[in-house]
Amino acid sequence: MDFYRLSTDEGKQKKFAYGIGLDEYPQRLITCDICGREWKKGMLLDEDTLLSICLSNEFYPDFLNVISHTLVSEKAKDVLAQETITGYKLGIIDIIPRDEIPPAKTKKLRQSGYNVKKISNNPPNYYRLFAERSAELHIKSEVFFEQECTACGYRKFVKTDPFKQEYIRKDSWNGSDLFMVKEFGAVIYCTERFVETYQKHNLTGLLFRRVESI
Repeated sequence: MDFYRLSTDEGKQKKFAYGIGLDEYPQRLITCDICGREWKKGMLLDEDTLLSICLSNEFYPDFLNVISHTLVSEKAKDVLAQETITGYKLGIIDIIPRDEIPPAKTKKLRQSGYNVKKISNNPPNYYRLFAERSAELHIKSEVFFEQECTACGYRKFVKTDPFKQEYIRKDSWNGSDLFMVKEFGAVIYCTERFVETYQKHNLTGLLFRRVESI
């Protein structure tokens, strides 16, 4: 069986909108008395983390990227439910219209090179997409577990060759249409069924790269 790795389609004729984070990257400082580490845990995939964003323009795809995180439109939300796609949850996100962005943050956006005038002032609703971490990579992927602390949750994986193709270990997959692997952070994979659903309903915003399973 083959799977697919999801990535962002920026749009060919018209560039799709993308999300711009209005807050600092969400992370939490952890100091562990057991392993002695002080490290920052990324909280982007924590469902309880509140995110505020704005949208770059008015060409809205059904799947949209913000800070390496995937958002889902109302249309896509309904399609996923209608087609009984499995392996995901949806969460809320606060999308701020241009005229409601605080002046200090507007200034920071300009300093970062964003054209504030093109930020949407009437953005549609989106939902955060959370996929289950329900599969593992095959050893042939050459991604190896290096360090772990069960007390604080610290885990480190090392990829020996950054250009090496990844392979899903088939017997680790739980059958979900959308899933993540334990070795990678925010990367989402899907089944052929999800790709067919995406194409059937003319959804937009994603590209698919085939990934073999072993």
